[in-house]
Amino acid sequence: MEFLTTLKGLLVVILTITPGYVFGRCRRRFSVVDDPKDINNAVVQWLVHSLIMVALSWVLLSWAGLDPSALLKTKSSAELALALLSSPVTWGLTIFVIPAVAGFVSAVSIRYNLVSLPFRLIGVLARRISKGTWDLQRLQPLPSFVEAWAAAWLKLNSGMRRIVIVGLEDGTTITGLYDGRAATSRSDRYPDIYLAQLGTYDESGNIKLQPASDGVFIRGSRIVWMQLWKLPEVGHGTQNSVENPQNGGARHD
Repeated sequence: MEFLTTLKGLLVVILTITPGYVFGRCRRRFSVVDDPKDINNAVVQWLVHSLIMVALSWVLLSWAGLDPSALLKTKSSAELALALLSSPVTWGLTIFVIPAVAGFVSAVSIRYNLVSLPFRLIGVLARRISKGTWDLQRLQPLPSFVEAWAAAWLKLNSGMRRIVIVGLEDGTTITGLYDGRAATSRSDRYPDIYLAQLGTYDESGNIKLQPASDGVFIRGSRIVWMQLWKLPEVGHGTQNSVENPQNGGARHD
């Protein structure tokens, strides 16, 4: 009986921690979000997300004719072991698959601010009906990240290739390409950035991406300002030329 209680307890712990952990890791893989400040905050986040994920999973599985709560109804260790072995798909979906899919959907909604999409559609319709006199702009939800610094990293991870010009605290300027090979991390207040390809200036002052470059890492705490510029889609490995913009950009103190 003690073994059964321990096994059921372990099952409850897995259900209340693992789905939230999978959800959070998947979301951070596809969008720039803050990491928990410490293990206590991390456990709270995993617990809250796990409860949401398990509730969602049980609704979907029950709708599909499965009974996720069957394991908790077993009366002996043998019954519990048989139930675990006979329903790997159910628990695989509950603990791993559905949280991972939910994390990806959450990341996409953050990256593209999908929560404001209905407001934008209604706003377009309202402007057409009112001939431009009525606008829902003031009612639109703010982006998921309302801090300017975080919004810059969110823009970088929107799926577009960009030229990034970074000014450091010592006056150095670094230019490079941010694409699918680049990365940012939010392990501290000011995120670090890895540019996939280094850029240099030619005699005309235009930016040339160097095919031989294998990237450059920049410590976020050293960044004073940053500019993001759209880049036409061209094949990797070519020397793209971008007109040099004026100095300026986002700053932090």
